[in-house]
Amino acid sequence: MPRTDEDYVKRADYQFEQGEYDDAIDYYSKAIRLNSQYEKAYYNRGITRVFTEDLEGAIRDFTKALEINPNDSNAYFNRANIFHSQRKYTKALLNFDKAIEIYPDDIDYYTNRAQLKMEIEDFKGAVKDFDAILEMQPKNAKALYQRGVAKLEIGKRKDACKDIEKSAKMGYLKAKNTAREICAV
Repeated sequence: MPRTDEDYVKRADYQFEQGEYDDAIDYYSKAIRLNSQYEKAYYNRGITRVFTEDLEGAIRDFTKALEINPNDSNAYFNRANIFHSQRKYTKALLNFDKAIEIYPDDIDYYTNRAQLKMEIEDFKGAVKDFDAILEMQPKNAKALYQRGVAKLEIGKRKDACKDIEKSAKMGYLKAKNTAREICAV
């Protein structure tokens, strides 16, 4: 039987791994009752709540984790993804921005923010995010293709086709089709 906040979190983590999300939430909650400043318990409970589709509860948990540790880039990232799914784009962007400010080396942060920018038609912003991704992963054919699509949207057809054709040569199937249709390759 768990006795400490850490014991409860370990038990909750195990329950989470078993897919027993309600039990995991219960154990995380018990850890929090013992230690109201246990950031990991709030964060992990937030992740678990995402799996149970309790998005408002997840937002509350990530927010509490951030009150305890304002430098938790993953809490900002996960909260941003929820806001994005809820079409709360301004809140999502602010959270993606903060995650990237704290930890600028995570490609997922840029990728998700770029996707959001594409969705809200901030194509110039998306190009900048794809530039950052490609600086970190120059052989990322999908990011190269997506940057090409964003460039098409802002009227830079020649540059767009360079990206799309290069992505196609790297084997990205979607790029091959687009290159044939748009770039006349």
